[in-house]
Parts: sequence; structure tokens; C-alpha cells
Amino acid sequence: SFVVVSILTSLTAIVGMLIDNIIVGQTLGSDALGAMGIVGPVSLIFSAVGNISASGGGAKAARALGRGEKEKFCEIFTTNVIFVVVTGLILTAAGLCFTPQIAKLLGAKGSLLEPATRYLYGYFPGAVPTIMVSAMMSFVRIDGSPKLPIFCIGVMSFANIVLDILMVKVFHQGMFGMALATTISYGIALLVALSHFFKKESTLRLVKPKKLFSEMFSSIVTGFATAISRICETLKVLLL
Repeated sequence: SFVVVSILTSLTAIVGMLIDNIIVGQTLGSDALGAMGIVGPVSLIFSAVGNISASGGGAKAARALGRGEKEKFCEIFTTNVIFVVVTGLILTAAGLCFTPQIAKLLGAKGSLLEPATRYLYGYFPGAVPTIMVSAMMSFVRIDGSPKLPIFCIGVMSFANIVLDILMVKVFHQGMFGMALATTISYGIALLVALSHFFKKESTLRLVKPKKLFSEMFSSIVTGFATAISRICETLKVLLL
């Protein structure tokens, strides 16, 4: 059960984009599908940040919990929540301020520029929930809810499919609607993950970290190795 969840955690930020690719190809045509391929590196960036928190913070948290250091466990969790929220907000702000420029940097031009830009306008607001879902799945798994992450992925995928169809067929929002559906579906998955806090066996809680920056740096260094593959994939796609 832990192996399956670990794999799903690594792929979380990519699942939504995969679903969007399938539905876009079936409903909006080849130009829209081409635009999806161009904006793909953005999901890899989200995935890289999520992997840093899930792997780095998760490894440190598991070690602390194994030693019976529950307060330390909660400090690591809180530090990673702060890291994810701050990083996600920075990505959202930068993405929305420079959306056309980012689309061009990724290679969008001609007939692909407009759909790629519209998709990014709906996708960047989802940075925080998308990254947070990856982090939360790692921590709730360690804290005694190994099946909850699988349920989160299922709910997110179902919601994304339904919302994609509604956005395209009912509300006629095209690429922007597709991205917005993905953003909302990750928000729903995050709410499902947060249900762990209401379980009796939950020991997770937000506390005031004693060494915020040193703990954050340690988690980043620990988790950066697993994020390197995502970063290299992003650079490869960008260069090609």
C-alpha cells in the first residue's frame, strides 16, 4: 500500500494534465492539444516542488515519528506547509503576471499562442492546491492513513473529468475552462486530504517551528534529489 501511494504521490501534479490532454484531444482539436503539450513543463515544475516536500519533508517526518518525537514531527509538517504555500503563491503571482511571456518562452506561437495562454491563466491559480496535495498525501500516509491518498487521487480524477466536460460542453470556456477544472479538482482533493485531521488516530497539527529556516532548508536538500528528474524533464521539453 505504501509503494502504490508513493508512486501516486510522485505523479499527482501530472495526473490532472494527463486527463486534460485526453479530453482536449477529443473535444477541442489538434491546435488545443498542441498547446497542451507546450504548457506541460508547468505541471512538471509543480510536481518538482511537490516532490521536494513529499520526499524531503516526508523522509524527515518519518524519522522523527519513528523516534517518538511527535512535536518534531509536527514542526516538520508545519515547515513544509509554509514552504508549499509560499512557493505556490510565488508561482501563481509570477504566472499570472507574465502569462503571455511564459507561453512564448515555452514555445507557443502562431495559432498555439492563444490557447496556451488561456490554459495557463486557469492553471497557475492552482499552484498551491496542486503542490499541497502531494505534500499532504505523504504526511497523512506516514501518520496512519495509507489509503486516504488513493481516495484523494480517485476523487480528484473523477472531479476533473466531470468539470472538464462541463466547462467545455456546457459553459463553453475552452482551454481556460479545462485548466480551471483542474485547479478546482485539486482543491477538492486537498479538502479530502484535510479530512485526516478529524480522525482519532491523527497526530498531525500545525505548531510554531523553533527553527523554521534551518528545517525548511534541510527538507529542501533532502527532497531535491527526487525533484531533479522533474526539473531535467522541464528543461528538456523547453529546449526541444
